[in-house]
Amino acid sequence: MCGKGCQSTLGRENETRETVLHLCRLNQIAAVRSALDALGVELLTQHLETCVLGHGSGSVHHCARPMGKEELLAEVQTALNRFLK
Repeated sequence: MCGKGCQSTLGRENETRETVLHLCRLNQIAAVRSALDALGVELLTQHLETCVLGHGSGSVHHCARPMGKEELLAEVQTALNRFLK
């Protein structure tokens, strides 16, 4: 049988394991967030290239409608606001 000192040590080991598991989970969450951020940057970049910068150059997205400078700027602001939420 295990005495009080042994039980105390086992209790600390369990706490340490839980702490390590929590840290691993936090690292996994951070990795997922990072991957989602990278995907968001890629999608935002593609949107800006095809729907904003490509406007009038022939490389515009087939669903894009003609826009003036102010509308294009508003489109950039909208895209950034959605991405940064």
